[in-house]
Amino acid sequence: MTLINPCLNPNIPPIRIELSDIPYKDYHEQYHYAVRVVKGYWRQATNMTIEDQVEYKTLIEQQQFVRQGLANYTPSSHSVYGSCHVSPTWAKYIFLKSLYCNVKMPTLDRQVQGTAKCDIIEDLERTYRTYCPKQARELKRKETRPSEVQMATILSQSNDSPLLTNTSAVTSDLESLEVRLKEYMDCHLDKIRQSIFDACVEQGNRITTATERISLVMDKMDQLEREQTEYFGGIEKKIDRMAADQITLEEI
Repeated sequence: MTLINPCLNPNIPPIRIELSDIPYKDYHEQYHYAVRVVKGYWRQATNMTIEDQVEYKTLIEQQQFVRQGLANYTPSSHSVYGSCHVSPTWAKYIFLKSLYCNVKMPTLDRQVQGTAKCDIIEDLERTYRTYCPKQARELKRKETRPSEVQMATILSQSNDSPLLTNTSAVTSDLESLEVRLKEYMDCHLDKIRQSIFDACVEQGNRITTATERISLVMDKMDQLEREQTEYFGGIEKKIDRMAADQITLEEI
């Protein structure tokens, strides 16, 4: 039986984790990965125990969202993957699935989902926001917008052009669309990287197998050469002994 919400004792209200908790500036190259895991928390926070919530927050504080080297291409190379494989928790699993945009991790998927009796990660952000509303984020966004007086002045100076009436709202919508588009592209790039990496690994395995077979053939040829050398060496020794003993062909 498949369950959507496996947590029987979620910590309510959940621990608040927001984008402001990311230990990087928004221009850092790893920042968008941090945004992924924070948003992943929003979707599953109300489906986590207090232990899972604390662990998730710790993973962010420890900057475990960073993807470098092979971990930039495949989840199994990430340190959190290894930790989750040894000691699986819902927090680590959601962290990884968010970081890699739900890229399939067959071994870990079977392990964690088998334990949790769940193969669906439901989006529970709306429930999270009932306990942790967007007040801080909205206030910060409003500070960057012109005040009503400033907007009135701008509009009056522009001959009350109707095109400027919804400038702030349009700008906000465009920014939101830009963020969503970037996330969409990042997720697809992740899947492409994963496919390329898997193909390279498969090709590498084939090359390794071919190399091993060639090595076996070479070893066999070396063995035959040694046996051939020993065989003809033995014949030469017999001929030398016959010559030394002056044995005639008839005697042979």
